[in-house]
Amino acid sequence: MAELAAKERRVLRLLAGVCALWAVFQLTRGSFNLLAPVPFGLTFNSMAAHLLAGRFDVDPAAVGAEGFARDGRIYAYFGIFCALLRLPWLAAGGAGVDATVLSCAVAMGLTGWLKIRMVLRLGARFPDSPNRAAMQALLIAALAFGGVQVELLRPSIYQEVVDWAGCLATGFVGLALEGLLGDGFGRRRLGGMAVLAALALTARVSTGLGLYVALGLLVLLRWPGWRALPVVIVVLAAGLAVTLGVNVGRWGAPLEFAPLSLNLMAQGYAPERIGRAASQGAFNLARLGFGLQYYILPLWVLPDGQGGLLFATFRDYWLDAAELPPSSFLLTDTLLLALGGVALRRLPAAAWLDRRVVVGLALGLAVPPGLMLIAISMNHRYRTEFDGLFLLLGLLGAAMLLRQPAAFGAGLRRWLLIATAIGVVGSHATLLAYQHSPFGPGQRHLQHGLLGRYLHGE
Repeated sequence: MAELAAKERRVLRLLAGVCALWAVFQLTRGSFNLLAPVPFGLTFNSMAAHLLAGRFDVDPAAVGAEGFARDGRIYAYFGIFCALLRLPWLAAGGAGVDATVLSCAVAMGLTGWLKIRMVLRLGARFPDSPNRAAMQALLIAALAFGGVQVELLRPSIYQEVVDWAGCLATGFVGLALEGLLGDGFGRRRLGGMAVLAALALTARVSTGLGLYVALGLLVLLRWPGWRALPVVIVVLAAGLAVTLGVNVGRWGAPLEFAPLSLNLMAQGYAPERIGRAASQGAFNLARLGFGLQYYILPLWVLPDGQGGLLFATFRDYWLDAAELPPSSFLLTDTLLLALGGVALRRLPAAAWLDRRVVVGLALGLAVPPGLMLIAISMNHRYRTEFDGLFLLLGLLGAAMLLRQPAAFGAGLRRWLLIATAIGVVGSHATLLAYQHSPFGPGQRHLQHGLLGRYLHGE
């Protein structure tokens, strides 16, 4: 994409700083204590220390009930990316200091910077105009102060992994957009995308898998030539080798990621999860309908008129957890969904784009959300898995509108402003609910209904 002017670079620094400050404020609940401990918060410290010693287990006291017992040792199922981030922390003497909140803040701050930069560089491709200024303002508001950038600002080791995976996916989408909108896919850009995909695989397999598929389809559909392939292949192979090697070190099998039968929490508190995973699998298409309503129209929290909740029989049979709070992309990612609709509608006529590559990238980025829609657990933090696809299509939709000023009048700007406002307000309302929601199966905390849960804390 076009380089930013000095003024735009100053705007980027200012807005990214505000975004990061807001993230820190929310993550610390206003205390600004970035070293506050969280449950199991020393897990990655322990994992890093053990990796340095050539071991794949963790300290049982650090991981607690989230551990997996095998051959007399305790293991964690998390990817090693966040542990690798702890290596400088350990070198600085922080082995006993919980850096989870700090790590979440850095990940979200960097993601916010990447998103604002993407918007500014997208706008720099078009002549200065009221349309361009309006689109940039709306996108920055929606991306930096709405969506997953806001609604997931709650620190935990689970959230930290998702935050970093989302950050890496955001960088991948940024490079993809630069290539699509005119800069091409040379060896350097493809190499950068490969590095981000490989790192994402070591952080969260579902995210990394989507980036691998997206990059693979990109290479197949837009052949870069043999000179670019060695770098891509070597980097992707390295990421895969590390991930599979860790699995062998932990579980003795390269394609085993989290054998639930070994999980201490499942063994002690929820043995039915072990049978469910064995009989139904971690992913099953039978869950698709429930997944769609969980992420888009969360009816499952409503009473069924018989003393229970809607879809309770299905939920109890097929799911380990449907986690609170109820939320909808329609209320948190409203602008991106609207612009993504524009992209899908106008893509067949967008001769200026390599439409095959757009489809290939979109299919790859659809893999993580597709998996989340049929997963055995549906958790609030998994919404990050949808963000890469929403970003790609939403920003392409914005570019399509900016290329046709006659179709981007005051009326459309007004509707996009309303969509942005809905997303920002909805995201902050969802964040408030998330900060006051317990982890795990949500139905256990709705005995007094949804209003009782959030208005009275019952």
